[in-house]
Amino acid sequence: LLDYFRLDSRKVTILSKPFRLNLIADNLETEFTMQAKSKHLTLTVCNYANEVVDGDKNRILSIGGNLLSNAIKFTPSCGEIILEVRQTPTDTSRHVNLEFIVSDTGIGMSEEFMEHMFEPFEQEKQNVRLYGGTGLGLAICQNLLKMMNGTMIVKSLPGKGSTFSMVFPKSRIFDDES
Repeated sequence: LLDYFRLDSRKVTILSKPFRLNLIADNLETEFTMQAKSKHLTLTVCNYANEVVDGDKNRILSIGGNLLSNAIKFTPSCGEIILEVRQTPTDTSRHVNLEFIVSDTGIGMSEEFMEHMFEPFEQEKQNVRLYGGTGLGLAICQNLLKMMNGTMIVKSLPGKGSTFSMVFPKSRIFDDES
């Protein structure tokens, strides 16, 4: 709740510093593997990134963590969650597009809910009693993404799962983390 109000009042600062992109996937895998296992879920991490790039590593970890936490929360036992971290080329050799994709075989979302999913306190009504939560996670993610010039594309079908794709365009490449 505090994070949302900080964002809403513009009291959040984005700190852009060089960081090694593959550490994002490593950190998220370490943080969420046990949580997934405790629910008998398969968590697969596909890390196709190795550059040192410019960005706010902690905010990116926060968004990725929120999406993985939701995937675990809304995926029934024996389901699967996949995190992919990619870098794709741009029109210049000193920049890449960063892509983070979280896919799950969870309960999915209705089209009606997806029209409002980034609004504060919005939750799919039939899931509130079963799963709880505040309905702020996706609103916070969306606001942070906008602050970092990122975008999110969501695909979902009820009963089939969801895929959240975040793209941070034209992130600058560094030779090392200095």
